[in-house]
Amino acid sequence: MRTDDIDDHLDYYTIMDLWKYHHRTIHFIVPMGLKQWFEASKIPSDRITELDWWHETLISFGPSSEQPSSSSKALSPEAALNLKVAFTPAQHRSGRGLMDHMKTLWGSWCVGVVDQGDIKKAEQRGMKDWSGFKMFFGG
Repeated sequence: MRTDDIDDHLDYYTIMDLWKYHHRTIHFIVPMGLKQWFEASKIPSDRITELDWWHETLISFGPSSEQPSSSSKALSPEAALNLKVAFTPAQHRSGRGLMDHMKTLWGSWCVGVVDQGDIKKAEQRGMKDWSGFKMFFGG
């Protein structure tokens, strides 16, 4: 997950190393406006999920040899790990140069681990009343 496109948060060589060593299992979740940067860096489109503020996605990670799948609709009960990710606003800015200031979103992430008993609830908006609720926040 990337929070913005400022150089200290989105380093080309770091992203390329992540892709090189984890291309079978990595899935990038990025703020609105950054998908194009990842595609230009030769990351396949189906391995990138772009979110607007307050939007959510569900992501399932199968066994280590399988590609993760991202969807706004369904999780896999057979997955080794199911997550719900929401992109939230933050006080910050975006831009990598003089001409692209404030052209992409920036923000923080709210990540919920979805236990088996919460799979149906995870398909609804928000993360309220999950039985096995575990939530992490990063910004």
